Amino acid sequence: MRRKKEFIKEYWRNSLKLAGIIGILTDFGEEDEYVAAVKGVILKINPNVKIIDISHYIPPQDVVKAAFLLSSISPHFPEKSIFLTVVDPGVGTSRRILVIETKSNKYFVGPDNGVLSLPAEKEGINRIISVENTKFFLKNISSTFHGRDIMAPVAAHISLGVPIENFGPEIKDFQKLDIPAPKIGEDAIYGQVMLRDHFGNLITNIDKNTAEKHLRFDNRYDVKIGSRIIKARFLKTYGEGRKGEVLLIVGSKNLLEISINQGNAFEELKIKVGSGFKILL
Repeated sequence: MRRKKEFIKEYWRNSLKLAGIIGILTDFGEEDEYVAAVKGVILKINPNVKIIDISHYIPPQDVVKAAFLLSSISPHFPEKSIFLTVVDPGVGTSRRILVIETKSNKYFVGPDNGVLSLPAEKEGINRIISVENTKFFLKNISSTFHGRDIMAPVAAHISLGVPIENFGPEIKDFQKLDIPAPKIGEDAIYGQVMLRDHFGNLITNIDKNTAEKHLRFDNRYDVKIGSRIIKARFLKTYGEGRKGEVLLIVGSKNLLEISINQGNAFEELKIKVGSGFKILL
């Protein structure tokens, strides 16, 4: 009886070990079969893996937004989580496919186009592998769907405990996104709108520490974008603002956002992603 109990405990330990978590982030949408195809490949290799849909509504080929979203979500996942990111405008070209192992004991699988650089550097890079071993690919490789034919099976095999050095050689260099740092002048903070979220909040490259060091809560500031000047109040929460008021607020990504309380800043202010601006101090 004792041996049977020990066997059951060992079985469950091994089952949990092999289950794993794969978070999937793509620009596929959900109208077509692409997401289901990726999941099917993964589950065929590891039926016990837990798949989490991070998002499939990244704007097509928007590597920057995918990188910011991934770097925002990855710290909230447990150790040994695997992140499969398929935002791949260079699919079918000579661009590499990578597996990045981080110091936080997580794995990032995706194209070498900068999309993995923000989350990997945030988590701390341990090793970078260039995926080259065709043993782990599907037999018939489509030149337009490496997410299904190469990246998905690699992620699935990692979830089964396959050492990442089996996928290819270790490399030292990889593509990084050129994210401009905010600049502090004598009378202004200079920033850039990096992306917008589902609510129309405009997320900037000004980090929380910079914002809180140079701006005072409840003060109203002139935000100059091109020839336009928008008045916005720096607040801690949306609830402190009036309905329809333009706000400067540090969001959940720990970045300063230009928002409209109970409104859509992107639609109402007509500010494009990539626009530079300055906050007059």
